[in-house]
Formats: sequence, structure tokens, C-alpha cells
Amino acid sequence: MTAEQYWHDDPYLAVSYRKAYELSLEAKNREAWWQGFYIYEASCAALAGIMKGKAKYPSDPHDIREKPVDVKKERKKIKDSLTDLKLAWDRKYGRREDHFRPSN
Repeated sequence: MTAEQYWHDDPYLAVSYRKAYELSLEAKNREAWWQGFYIYEASCAALAGIMKGKAKYPSDPHDIREKPVDVKKERKKIKDSLTDLKLAWDRKYGRREDHFRPSN
């Protein structure tokens, strides 16, 4: 908004500019969230490729109009995935808990 518009135009124009700014911030935030989601999927695929010998990354982009998925379900999926990775690590390298315990 220019100074001319601020001082000489409709006072409610400032409200519209502020709302447009807030909407643009929300859109940037949503875009950053989707970028983080893609990075998360790429990281999961890479870790699965390292640990299990197969990597699966989505072949098509996600529909960005869809709502984010259920948080509890996603947390459980992440927890299960990390548990599987830990079990695969333990099978391959054995349990090494003694290395992580503080010495007295």
C-alpha cells in the first residue's frame, strides 16, 4: 500500500491489504509444510533403501488441495517405521546398549 493510498483513499483499503498479506503468509506456510512433507518422504524412502534394500518414493505428486492426514495415525506410522529400523539395526549389528550407557 502506498502512502498516497493510505492517506487519501478509502480507510478500509488498509484492512484489505492486511488481510491479503496474512493470506500470503498462510500460503507460504502451507507451501513450506508441503516441502517438508516431501523431504520427509524422501528421507523415509532413503532410510528404507539403506536398511531394507528397497526404496519407495511416490511416483506422482500429492494433491495439495487435500487436508493433512490424521496426526495420530501418522505418528503411529512413524513410530512403527522407526521400530522396524531399530530391529533391523539390532539384527544386523547386534544390541549395543552398553556403548550408550554413561560410565560411573
